[in-house]
This record gives sequence, structure tokens and C-alpha cells, in this order.
Amino acid sequence: MLETKVRVVGEMTYKLKDKGVIVEQDTIKNLIVDVGENMLAYLIKGDDSTKGYVTHMAIGTGTDTATESDTSLQTQINRRPAPGVVTGSYIDFTATWPSAEGPYSITESGLFTASSTGNMFNRATFTTIAKPTGQELELTWRLTFE
Repeated sequence: MLETKVRVVGEMTYKLKDKGVIVEQDTIKNLIVDVGENMLAYLIKGDDSTKGYVTHMAIGTGTDTATESDTSLQTQINRRPAPGVVTGSYIDFTATWPSAEGPYSITESGLFTASSTGNMFNRATFTTIAKPTGQELELTWRLTFE
């Protein structure tokens, strides 16, 4: 019997930019939560109305470790549209917080199915990203299907 396993690996890369120049950058692993796994099953079935699909990215200040049962960020502070771009076997979702916004001390982020509330696909917690006013923050979530 032939068996195929599909695995989805996610990571978030952040870039702090000062006048277009990257001044800080790092990549952080994330956790696809239970609802996110359910979303994938419905999407493969062709049903995007039961759980929805990713349209937005949120940032927050929560510090609790991400768990599979999470359904929201611990303390959301802002949410942005995050269009997805598929390239081969991965998809990138990117959102930008402009230099005029802030300051923010960000310790969590996630992908969501709506501009407010909605289903959360994944979540990551991390050491503080300090986004000062005057610098742009760009977050890119890459989901790779292996």
C-alpha cells in the first residue's frame, strides 16, 4: 500500500525598515491551530464557506505559548489585509504596518479569515518586536506544503 503524507510548515518573517532599508529581520516558526487544520480539510473539499480562508493578519501583545486549541490572539492590537500569493508548493501572506503607526511592542501574530473576529489559522509567539513610529513593519507568513 502506497502512503503519502502531506505536511504544512509555517514560518513568519518580519522586517523592520527605516526609509526602505532593513534595520532588523528574523524568521519565527508558528503553529497551525486545530481550526486551521479544519480549514484545510474544508478547502480541499471545495468548501470555503464553512471555515473561510485566510484574508488578514493580526499582531498582538500576548505572551502565552501558542497551543493547538487557540482560536484567537491573546491580546490583539491591530489587523491588516494580507493577500496570499501562491508560488509552487508554498503561499506567502504579507501585511505592512506603515511608519506613521506605532509604537508597538509585538509578541504574537496570526492569520485570520476576516477583518475582525473570524477564524484563526495559525499563531506564533516570540520575543518582542519593537516597532517604533518612523519605521515600517512588514510581516510575511509562508506556508509550505511538503
